[in-house]
Amino acid sequence: MKKLINGSVLCILLLAGCAGYSDKTSLNENPSQSLAKLIDYRLDSRFIHIIVLSKGCTFTTSFELSRPNINKNELQIIRKIPDHCQSKPIKMSLTYSFRHLGIDPKQPVVVINQTITEKLAKLD
Repeated sequence: MKKLINGSVLCILLLAGCAGYSDKTSLNENPSQSLAKLIDYRLDSRFIHIIVLSKGCTFTTSFELSRPNINKNELQIIRKIPDHCQSKPIKMSLTYSFRHLGIDPKQPVVVINQTITEKLAKLD
C-alpha cells in the first residue's frame, strides 16, 4: 500500500512538472527566441538589410521575421537560434526580401526592434 501511495505522489509531481514546462514555450518566455538587438538596419524598395552582432555562428536562418501588425506594416526580427560561438564579435549584414515576407513595399515599413550602438555591442 505504501508503494502505491509513493508511486501516485511521484506521478502527480512528474505530471505537474511537465505541465509547467509546456507553458513556457511562447516567444515571450523562451529565452532562445527574443527580439534581436540590431546594430542597424536599412530599407530599400525591395529588401530589408539588417546588421547584427555575430560571434561566428550567425546565419540568415538564425532569425525569423514576423509581422505583428499587418495593417501598420510592422516588422519584427526574432533571433530564434542563439550564437554561442566564441570568435571575435563582428558586424554581419543579412538581407531579406519584402516579397517573401509579404510586406507591401508601397507602404512605410515600421521595424519595432531596438538598435544598439557599436560600443554596447562591444565592437570598438
